[in-house]
Order: sequence, then C-alpha cells, then structure tokens
Amino acid sequence: MIAFDSNILIYILEKNSEFFDKAIAVFTEIEQVGGVCSSLVVTESLKGTIRSFSMLYPLHNHMIQIITLDIRTAELAGEIRMKYGLKTPDSIHIATALLSDANIFITNDHKLIKIKIPGLNIRGLYEQPIDDLSGIETTSLDEKSLSDWDDPEEAEAWAHLQ
Repeated sequence: MIAFDSNILIYILEKNSEFFDKAIAVFTEIEQVGGVCSSLVVTESLKGTIRSFSMLYPLHNHMIQIITLDIRTAELAGEIRMKYGLKTPDSIHIATALLSDANIFITNDHKLIKIKIPGLNIRGLYEQPIDDLSGIETTSLDEKSLSDWDDPEEAEAWAHLQ
C-alpha cells in the first residue's frame, strides 16, 4: 500500500509543471495496489479556489483510504515528532502510514526523505521513477522487534501503541 503526503495531491490540483506527471503516476500506481492518507491531506489541500472535499477529485477513489486521526495515531505521531524533530502534521502523516501498513510513503518534503523509520520506505517524488512502487518490501509495524530501535524505552513505547 502507498501512503502519500499532501504535496502529491496539491501538485495534481495545481497542475504543477514540474511534478504533475509524477504525481499522476503515484495515483495510477495506487489504482493497482491501494493507497492511504491522513484526513490531514484534506485540510492541507483546501486552499485558494479549492474550498471543499468535493473539489479534491483525486481522493474520490475507492482504492484510497482516508484515515481520520484517532488516539492511537495521535500517540504514535507524538512519539515520531519527539524522536525525529518533525512538525506535527508530518508526524501525523507518518503515523498514519505506519498504522495503515503502508510500505511506502511518497512526499517531496526534503526533511522527511532523509529520515529512516523502521517499517516505512520514505521516497521523494522528485528523486525516483514512479513505475514500480509496489515492489518494495518493508517490515510492518506489527512485525518489528524491539531490537529494531536504538533506545529500549522508545521500543517499549512503540510496542505499547500496537
């Protein structure tokens, strides 16, 4: 499953000259393997002349799950924010991807691309061809062992959230 950041949808909505085709390729791949995003994508994409969910046409797809923020996601997002120094919205996107068993998170946020999170392959839209995203295998959050974490206390905290 492919998770995606708000900027991928925004490139489509704004017909971004540099990234439109690659963003469309992500949504084409999602048609095959499924996709997931946080409901925060809706919030971040409403701007300018785009004022309602009905105008976010790429999200009107049965292969895309839009996940609302619940307490489990909020707790995991908080852990991610503290561990990696991310902004709250970015940590919510990552937590949503992990808890939805996405194996890939597509973004164009350079800070996010540099982060290594066990169980999630974070890839930049600008840095790769988007022709076979489904072939990447990673460990799901449920399959991680406590030894995957540098700090035993963090490992216990993440395990508690499962």
